[in-house]
Amino acid sequence: MIVWTLKQIIISFVLIALVHYIYDFLKNNLTSPKVKDLVNKPNEQYKEIYKSMSTQIKPPKKEINTENKSQMKDELKKYLTSLNSTKASIESVGSSFSNNFDTQFETLNL
Repeated sequence: MIVWTLKQIIISFVLIALVHYIYDFLKNNLTSPKVKDLVNKPNEQYKEIYKSMSTQIKPPKKEINTENKSQMKDELKKYLTSLNSTKASIESVGSSFSNNFDTQFETLNL
């Protein structure tokens, strides 16, 4: 019984080792290793980035006419005055809600 168990254990180990070495052999001979370039490729990418930064096209500056400036200023002033007038009307409506508590809602102090 012990001899049979030892025989089965040895056969199992040999079989596992055989399958392992066959797998390693096939993996090494039938596949090509991936080589990742960690030196040259990043350097080339950085060179491209630096090149694009140095040759960046600057857009032409647009000059605004003084007539347009004065029109914009007038339009802005009108807009701000309209905002102030609507704010005042909102405050007048909101003032009716400023005192919500009357004497009938006060708590009794005993």
